[in-house]
Amino acid sequence: MSVPKDQHYIPRMLLKRFTDEEGNLYAYDKSHPSRGIRKRAPKNLFFKRHLYTQMEEDGTRDASVETEFLSRLESDASPVIEKIVSTARRGGPPSLLPAERDIWVAFLYVQFKRVPEMREKHKEEIFQEIRREIDFIGHFRPFADHELSVLHDEEKMERLWRNISIQSVQKPLSKEGVEIFLEKRIGVAVIRKPKPKRGVIIGSNPVVKMSHPERSHLADPTVELWLPLARDVAVSPCPGEIDKIVSLNDRHIRAINRSVFEQSTVIAGCSRDLIESLLAEETRNFRATGEK
Repeated sequence: MSVPKDQHYIPRMLLKRFTDEEGNLYAYDKSHPSRGIRKRAPKNLFFKRHLYTQMEEDGTRDASVETEFLSRLESDASPVIEKIVSTARRGGPPSLLPAERDIWVAFLYVQFKRVPEMREKHKEEIFQEIRREIDFIGHFRPFADHELSVLHDEEKMERLWRNISIQSVQKPLSKEGVEIFLEKRIGVAVIRKPKPKRGVIIGSNPVVKMSHPERSHLADPTVELWLPLARDVAVSPCPGEIDKIVSLNDRHIRAINRSVFEQSTVIAGCSRDLIESLLAEETRNFRATGEK
């Protein structure tokens, strides 16, 4: 079986919920500002070549994380997300079945950690974990020649980090994490009358965490973790005994969009006006900060 080259870190089944009536997105890439805002099809956004393909020393490629784990998770999650979004648009909470809640928690967790920004952020942590494992093994036995060749070869160590990073994408949520998520219900925020400049955006790092500086643990009831699911719907785990639905006002929309914008390299939305408004706001904030 051929190995897929272009591997999306934001699933296309999610991106299609942010498009305009023609099925396109308006995207802006901070790393290439001269390109401006570009009209793009979902298939041409939020992907990298062989992002989840493990590279072996002999040159073989293993894309099982992409073709088996992520593909299966996205297929399972798509109807659950459709249920959340469609029910919210009708004015009701999702009321997911237990099996659907399990799928939702798994999707949210994986989406949080699978994006390039998060993998790069935790690169040094993974290297430290590798070094600790090496030190532990070294206390009990000498390293073989082929093992030493890896430890002293920068290219091989980089490949080792890459493969461990890819494997970590499918590592399950800890028992503590599962309990935290399952103890919470689902809060859905929906824009009642969406307009071109009033939509929710999607970013290359789409899961946003809103918390006080010294109260950032997910178990804290004041912490908000938001994932935009459509141009008019965003979802968050929330405390309480029942699922909730609320209307997104302009302040909430700006807060979510600003957070997605600040932590993402690429952002996209349903209209050029929406992305332009965010860029204009960022420019105003920069000038105001500069004046101070």
